[in-house]
Amino acid sequence: MVTVFVVAIPLNAGFSLAVRLGALFHDVGKPQVAWRGTDGRLHYYAKPGFAARGHDQVGAELAAQALLRLRYPNRLRQRVVRIVRRHMFQPGKGDARRARRFLRRNGEELAFELIDHKQADLLGKRGSEGEPPPLDEIEKLERFREVVAQERSSPHRLRDLAVDGNDLIRVGFRPGPHLGRILYELLDAVVDEPALNTRDELLARAKELR
Repeated sequence: MVTVFVVAIPLNAGFSLAVRLGALFHDVGKPQVAWRGTDGRLHYYAKPGFAARGHDQVGAELAAQALLRLRYPNRLRQRVVRIVRRHMFQPGKGDARRARRFLRRNGEELAFELIDHKQADLLGKRGSEGEPPPLDEIEKLERFREVVAQERSSPHRLRDLAVDGNDLIRVGFRPGPHLGRILYELLDAVVDEPALNTRDELLARAKELR
């Protein structure tokens, strides 16, 4: 038996092609990973002994294969695959730190496309008796979107750091993978606490991490 998952997307919502394709493919991995819990319900996340991977991982692979066969441009294909792979994110409390971490992981363009995708998915949800979409979740997501937009000016990329690789080399670090790891550790610290993003503070932290 073939299971088909249908996603209803408002046609006038103005979503990008990557988001619309992501909505088309984001659940295609569910039939391969489905397992039934003790509650009698089907689940689609990874569970040892049932599914080694979640439907997001499997769906990303299937989307990549399908878009390659359909000869979509590489950049668009890669964007759609990332949306499918990361669509399970949750905004949580939607605080500024979570927003910065979200930007740090995804970059600005993908971050907002992921939010668009989740919005489209929520708008397309209907209960078995035609209940309205989950408005509380949609409102929560919109609040998170606002916080992410506000945090775009906060440091969340390597180029936002008050130091770079040359600065570390000048104080005795050697070029190489270890130097890159130090920079990313500094970035993680700054994402969690933007006030740390000063040259003196970061150089001192780098020396501690050496």
